[in-house]
Amino acid sequence: MQRWNNLKDSSRHIDKVMNTLSIKEILQNRLRLKTSLEAVKWLAMQGCSFRGHDEYINSTNRGNFIEMIKLQAKRHSELKSIREAEIQEWTALGELETDYQLTELNNRFPEQTIELLTLSTTLSPIDVFKSFDVDDIFTLSNKFYSEDFSKNEIEDLRRQLSHYRLDVLGCPKFQNLASLSELCQCLAKTKRSENYTLIDKSIRLVLTLPVSTVTTERAFSAMKLVKTPLRKKMDDDFLTDCMVIYIEREIVDIIDLDSIIDEFDDVKPR
Repeated sequence: MQRWNNLKDSSRHIDKVMNTLSIKEILQNRLRLKTSLEAVKWLAMQGCSFRGHDEYINSTNRGNFIEMIKLQAKRHSELKSIREAEIQEWTALGELETDYQLTELNNRFPEQTIELLTLSTTLSPIDVFKSFDVDDIFTLSNKFYSEDFSKNEIEDLRRQLSHYRLDVLGCPKFQNLASLSELCQCLAKTKRSENYTLIDKSIRLVLTLPVSTVTTERAFSAMKLVKTPLRKKMDDDFLTDCMVIYIEREIVDIIDLDSIIDEFDDVKPR
């Protein structure tokens, strides 16, 4: 009799019931996605890792991402009812288990990139050329920009650096510079770029490094913050994405989460 009554009631037909459930599921899924995106965005902007050292159910450090979801769930009863069962299920399946055997940084993060950025900071005028080192600058040009300098220019560069140290580093006009771009401009204004053509060329090459729109020093500092001991196995693409969010946080902060969800919703199924 119940089936017969349902058959007579058009609102109980299978297509109507499925559509009703579908709308409810869509709203729940959007809530899940927005919560996850908020957690990911906040952690990435702070340079925090997503995982902890132990994500088992009884652990006191199950990872920042899970803890963020739990914190938001406590403030949102609807979210709590949706996420609680899923978190337990993921943990039981081992999908959130952290790999304990962390590899060394250089196994996943290009060693040459670290060396390039480290050597680049030796040209920086910050703190009255505190990081200036003739040998490091020579290595930078010889190893990473060998195609931009001839053998004779490489040898001339070392001689220019010796004079540059005595001339520029002690000049009052160069004492309060805060970036490589300011150093490059000051060299041009004082005509010293004509005397130290190879050094000026080295600075300009460093300024074209495709790291970020910010200075090399800030990008390198961001790498050290983002690349924590618990994240040594992250791929380069993932590292790049995390760094963009961390460095360009002013832009990321105004991104609408609904627009992200809608953009992925418009993508055709693969």
